[in-house]
Amino acid sequence: MGLQSTPKLVSQTAENIIQYPGTLRRADARVLQKRIPSVRRPEQSSRYKWRIRFIRGADKETHDEWRASNDKKLWQKAVTILENRNLSPETIANKIERPIEHIEKWITAFNRYGLHGLSRPRRPRRKGEREAARDQKARRILEILHAKPTAYGINRSNWNIPSIARAYEQEHKEIVGKSSVGRLLKQFGFAIRKARKVLTSPDPDYREKGELLLNTLQNLKAGELFFFVDELGPLRVKKYGGRALVRKHEVLSYPQEQPHRSIIMMSGALSATTNQVTWIYGRSKDTSAMIDLIEVLYNQYFSASKLYVTWDAASWHRSTILVEWLDVFNATTRSTGEGPIIHLVPLPTSSQFLDVIEAVFIGMKRAVVHHSDYRDVSEMKKAISLHFADRNSHFQDNPKRVGKKIWDLDFFDDTENIRSGNYREW
Repeated sequence: MGLQSTPKLVSQTAENIIQYPGTLRRADARVLQKRIPSVRRPEQSSRYKWRIRFIRGADKETHDEWRASNDKKLWQKAVTILENRNLSPETIANKIERPIEHIEKWITAFNRYGLHGLSRPRRPRRKGEREAARDQKARRILEILHAKPTAYGINRSNWNIPSIARAYEQEHKEIVGKSSVGRLLKQFGFAIRKARKVLTSPDPDYREKGELLLNTLQNLKAGELFFFVDELGPLRVKKYGGRALVRKHEVLSYPQEQPHRSIIMMSGALSATTNQVTWIYGRSKDTSAMIDLIEVLYNQYFSASKLYVTWDAASWHRSTILVEWLDVFNATTRSTGEGPIIHLVPLPTSSQFLDVIEAVFIGMKRAVVHHSDYRDVSEMKKAISLHFADRNSHFQDNPKRVGKKIWDLDFFDDTENIRSGNYREW
């Protein structure tokens, strides 16, 4: 019983279309020969409407090259064709940031014309058409920015680029790329910036006190000195963390819970004109500590005519006992005619940026407290005192006034630009 060879067409995704002779039984061959040839339209059900029917081997090689290239448009087309069997057109549209209409158009073109359908020359746009499309997209984005994200059902308190693209798609039924949104926002002067925290003061006499301090500081006469005063502590004698120079893969650590060996309390005064620090150690932060520091300053600068002292609005800085003591102290100085008169220049509430000694304390802690593990109080006090002594020696050899802008600017013209915690610049 002989066999008749009848051509049979076999296709497989990602391989060449192969036409080869197959072997059929004689009865099957007669049926095929008698069948009237017919051409039917491809299956148009929703399941197969946007499905790539087959990919030639040479076309797949070209699409692999497109996918690996730096040309975004070619990459988008390659992903659309190669991922068609794995992903839905909607998922592909989100992945390549293209409207669903473009995906469907590329699938139809490839099914009809193959690779040439994707490489057909684009219709040249009319003059101004590109600019009009860009301007329309920009206007739509700006309209979105004028509303809150919650108006578009987006659970955010502020806009970012992905949420703008999402709102654009919801509002206009068109996918816009995040890179396009970012580029248009940049062209129109928008940028993502972090809000800057600024200092504010509830003091009703904020401006008056501030202007008194600055006018006093900027109009010092010969024989007059100005001091910034503050307290530091309690500093616990324990192991501290902090920055240190270590090997690349070495990890520093210190226990979160640890018993301290003791504590240190101290007060300091910084001369605005000589940049010298005067410091004393005490048992607490109270009125008696302030009186002790003023007496030290009085004896240290006995030849001066006036000593202006400024400090924050802590309760012990404006206690009745301190005011009465200072009145008696100045009265005694005037009666003897020897020694400087002490004048208090209080800072407004919550205006620690004007107390420049804060920056000196921060520098000291970074130098000798952070990443330390002193055995006892005396060892820690010795390190702190040595740091201030070296600092004083440096500014004796290299004279420099305290602060920078505080000598030239009126802070109270634009209080919104006073950054929180940035003591060093003032």
